[in-house]
Amino acid sequence: MINTQNVAPGIPCPITTCGHNIKVTIQDLLFQKVIKCPHCLVELTMNREESKDTISAMADLNHALENAETTKNFSGKPTY
Repeated sequence: MINTQNVAPGIPCPITTCGHNIKVTIQDLLFQKVIKCPHCLVELTMNREESKDTISAMADLNHALENAETTKNFSGKPTY
């Protein structure tokens, strides 16, 4: 039997009796101090010191995604 509950995007809730995924964005991981499971309300925090390399990579990715979105929406004439 296939467990369809955990195919939703996000990270699995660590509470085994909950079983839901917690939807998070890159911005959530970068800027929120606490992320809560909307189902069981468990609070998750990140050890920012131990995760500084990962946070830096996420910040670079977030910046690149923002630049891509800006470029996608550009409607002016290119400058040479």
